[in-house]
Amino acid sequence: MGEDEVFEYLGRRLEAHMPRHEVQVERFGIGRYPVTNAEWRCFMEAGGYEEEGWWDTAGAKRWRNGEVTAEGTHFNVKYWYAQYRQNPHKLEQSWKAGQMPEEAYERWKKRLGMDEGELEAHLRELYPGAKLRAPAFWHDGWYNNPSQPVVGVSWYEARAYCNWLSAATGEGYRLPTEAEWEAAARGHAGRRYAWGDTFEALWGNTSATKVGRTTPVGVFVEGETPEGVSDLTGNVDEWTGSLFGAGLDFDKAAFAYPYDPGDGREDPEAGPDDRRVLRGGAWSLDRVVARTAYRDAGRPDYRSRVSSCRVVARSSPIS
Repeated sequence: MGEDEVFEYLGRRLEAHMPRHEVQVERFGIGRYPVTNAEWRCFMEAGGYEEEGWWDTAGAKRWRNGEVTAEGTHFNVKYWYAQYRQNPHKLEQSWKAGQMPEEAYERWKKRLGMDEGELEAHLRELYPGAKLRAPAFWHDGWYNNPSQPVVGVSWYEARAYCNWLSAATGEGYRLPTEAEWEAAARGHAGRRYAWGDTFEALWGNTSATKVGRTTPVGVFVEGETPEGVSDLTGNVDEWTGSLFGAGLDFDKAAFAYPYDPGDGREDPEAGPDDRRVLRGGAWSLDRVVARTAYRDAGRPDYRSRVSSCRVVARSSPIS
């Protein structure tokens, strides 16, 4: 798990994935694909957002009640506002690399002309916070084909989906731990990408494909792992159950390596300021973020065009 080399992304030196080390992982089963819109619709039509029982932590209950549904988005925008203000070329670099839609690019150009007070007012107007009963891009034609992976879901929503799925099927499902996700993506060989050590632009949906949106699951057959798991490199960034830590720093994690499942990083009751790990890269992100060892992170209420999830069977000791 992890690597010994520094990753460089948009001018930053990232070390949260260091050092490379061995981890013992119990046997587990993982979904071949990320959760699709068709599957998420079943959750919605079964009253998943209305049934309080699926929202089993204090933070999840607050999110479902509309109390903390906007903070994650505000946090993310403020982070990139600081990055782009400090290095304006990063915005142009991201745009030219196909890492954001034109609509987002134009919005960011306007934001960079705002002072912090104006930005705060802009965010409150655009993302006021409210009770939410569907993923953020559920009605967006670019992302809502039934065979596309669901996007715009928070960590709280992803866990509620797993709880509902467990009850609906009589089986046990949950989000993978960070170690389980990486084990599925890398295998015993410790692959750099899901398929192997060499990046292939057309084997996974990253910014290199220039598709500019999610693709139906399983399209990139060449990019499957040798075990037959799809879309672990690119398409969407997938929530895990593991904690990364609070704050804005992506260079170092409060829950650092070596990975230790007993040090509190798998606590589902951690507060809303504690970011959770996302894995896999996405359609808008480049080959560095698509590395199987790369650790992304977001607040548990964070919802974006790339945030999605994949389930595992409850066969390891993590609850």
